[in-house]
Amino acid sequence: MGLLSAIWNIIVLLWRFLLVAAIVISIGMFIFNRCGYNRLENEDYDSALKVYNTGLMEHDEAYYVNKGLANHELGNFEQALEDYNKSLEIHPTIEAYNNLGILYSDFGDFEKALEYYLKGLQMDKKDPEINHNLGNLYIKTEKFQKAIEHYMIIIDAYESQNSSGDLPFSIPNVTNNEKKNPDLDDEIVANAYTGCAVSYEILENISEAKRLLDKIISIYPNQSLPYWQRGSLYLDQYELRSATNDFEKYLELRPEDPDVYYMLGLLYKHEDNSLKAQEMLAKLKQLDTNLANRLIQEW
Repeated sequence: MGLLSAIWNIIVLLWRFLLVAAIVISIGMFIFNRCGYNRLENEDYDSALKVYNTGLMEHDEAYYVNKGLANHELGNFEQALEDYNKSLEIHPTIEAYNNLGILYSDFGDFEKALEYYLKGLQMDKKDPEINHNLGNLYIKTEKFQKAIEHYMIIIDAYESQNSSGDLPFSIPNVTNNEKKNPDLDDEIVANAYTGCAVSYEILENISEAKRLLDKIISIYPNQSLPYWQRGSLYLDQYELRSATNDFEKYLELRPEDPDVYYMLGLLYKHEDNSLKAQEMLAKLKQLDTNLANRLIQEW
């Protein structure tokens, strides 16, 4: 009995040790994962990669997705490709398929990008990011009706959410033009409306393009891209004062973009507003001397 009791005590102690070790490892992995993810969120890709290169979570698909993202952002495309594929080997996820689609699109291999986006879409046909990226890809390949179809999945889901309270996926509700949850979802919705408008404009449905741009600007007045696109649409229609107003709003939101100074420099010159035109030129010289020289030539 004494021997059996001793063996039993050893087994109990070993079980407790393994349990504590598993808890410690689990907590350590959680802290490790959050540390790497937080650095990704802060766009500190070098530091994130140093965390992931320790290899403490090599059996986790999310580890390889995040490591691949860090490598992708740092321009290590071959390593990013390897990381994403390792993630798929462990467990296929929408994130891995989506990131592979982005990677191949960056390479200019649109056929391969489409292949991975569609694989991700099979996992969730309403996923906003996959549909957003498919819309962008179809614009790049000049398949504008297909682009509209994917952007409309996002738009329909957003409008359904705001009319019925249902949540087809997580995008922020908007009240009095204030965002309740200002993160990437806002940008996806704004880009879906804008991309759809771009496609309609190319397909010469100008009224629908303008309707979509007017709507998204009323929903998200602090998103810059719709102002640029509507300003360009007004410019094409030779509604120059309206175009100037939109480019001025874009300038408020994106003062670091040299293209808007070039555009406003042309418009102010056309309006014989030499003072403002010269202001745009002076700023442009600080940001992009080549574009500034081009503006002078256009004058």
